[in-house]
Amino acid sequence: MIPKKLSVNIVYNVLNQIVLFAIPLVTTPYIARVLSPELIGDYSFTLANSSYFVLLECLGFSLYGQIKVASVRDDREKLSCLFWEITFLKCILLAVCMAVFLCVMVPLGSDVQRKLHLIMALNILANGIDMTWLLNGLEEFKVTALRSMLVRMINVPLIFLFVKSENDIYAYAFIMQFRTLAEYCAVFPYIRKNIDSPDFGKISLRRHIRPSIVFFIPGIVNTVFSSADKTMLGAITGDSYEVGVYEQANKICDLCMSMISAVSNVILPRATYLYQNGKAGGEAKKLLNMSLRAAMMGAIPITLGIAAIADNFVLLFFGEGYEKSGTLLKILCFNVLFVSLSNFCSHQCLIARGKQKEYNIAICVSGLINVCLDAFLTARYASIGVSAVSVVARMIGLVLIIWFGRESVGAAKIVKMSGKYILAAMLMYVSVFGISLMNDVLLSLILQISVGLVVYGGTLLILRDDMVIALISGIKMAVHRKQSK
Repeated sequence: MIPKKLSVNIVYNVLNQIVLFAIPLVTTPYIARVLSPELIGDYSFTLANSSYFVLLECLGFSLYGQIKVASVRDDREKLSCLFWEITFLKCILLAVCMAVFLCVMVPLGSDVQRKLHLIMALNILANGIDMTWLLNGLEEFKVTALRSMLVRMINVPLIFLFVKSENDIYAYAFIMQFRTLAEYCAVFPYIRKNIDSPDFGKISLRRHIRPSIVFFIPGIVNTVFSSADKTMLGAITGDSYEVGVYEQANKICDLCMSMISAVSNVILPRATYLYQNGKAGGEAKKLLNMSLRAAMMGAIPITLGIAAIADNFVLLFFGEGYEKSGTLLKILCFNVLFVSLSNFCSHQCLIARGKQKEYNIAICVSGLINVCLDAFLTARYASIGVSAVSVVARMIGLVLIIWFGRESVGAAKIVKMSGKYILAAMLMYVSVFGISLMNDVLLSLILQISVGLVVYGGTLLILRDDMVIALISGIKMAVHRKQSK
């Protein structure tokens, strides 16, 4: 039985990710047709450059702060002291990184890129004042989710109102970065309810620097995967089109991964709390098994489903000029599976148990492989090479994480858990791959998705999968309770 608060947090975080997933389904096709692939590439390139400064100013404090908050959340005095120490450190780093970015990056690149770099300073400011790590550590995901959903929904009409042509690339960049700033500012009122005023006599900034650096390493690697690919692709090929089509394909995979990772992000504070309070068995073990099966039940069909519908989806979603994104999507879709499993295994088997060193080794090896292979293959194979390298590096990272966490969940156990989902997903892939109504791409896509859902769900039902049976039983109970009221 999942604890009530954890269940509520999962629901709100999943709802938030659904909104995060749904909004690009509305805005991305419009933006892809209004802005050229080259302008999308310039936007992606400058955003990637700003992300390096975001990485430096955060210094691992987001994950470190979340875990520390989860361990001291029952002591308001310690919690308040911890909050102010991390906040003051982040403000100092924000000032330094902002100054360097404005002096070094803004003057670089073409005229379009220089102006976009200036707008991207908002991204640095937003992440510098981000305090959602406190609420996540307190397991108050409802607060962050509701405010995030509200800001993102307000953002949609702004895009349609102010982005009308290629000349509005700067308006688009400003709207997107200001949205991030607004999301983080929206939680300030709630934070004051949980935190006392700073007691400067008890504050010690130095004690957090060394521990946070341990959590800074995953940030470096995540930036390698999310930004360095685009930076190297743009710098080596000099072709904004290649960056643009890669960005669009990668965006779809990131959205799918965020849906699955929403559950993992909610579970991390709870798992940390359980292990810190000597409850490593029992509830923690059940939590691990349940979450891993849920991850595989979602990630495996999404991976093969994307591969099956990639061509029709790209043609309908992005329009003409982005055909290459379909090919890239068929490669990058495997990251959905590898990254989702990596997140669940690393969060519960390594990070929550204090095995940050092992986690850092796994992702550093993965990131190093990614950068080295990119350097060799990007010039010759461009976005195709970058996509293939990303998948290989993510797969190696997953293998290493499973190896380091083998005391909790080994490879054999994961394979056993995934057997039914792999079989059902393969049958789904075979059933939808050949569906194509040449004169109607939209109808073809709807038919592919509908058939895929029926085949996958029906197969698991025939196989009597425990997760599906429990899900159906839960829905029946909810309906029955509603009718009995």
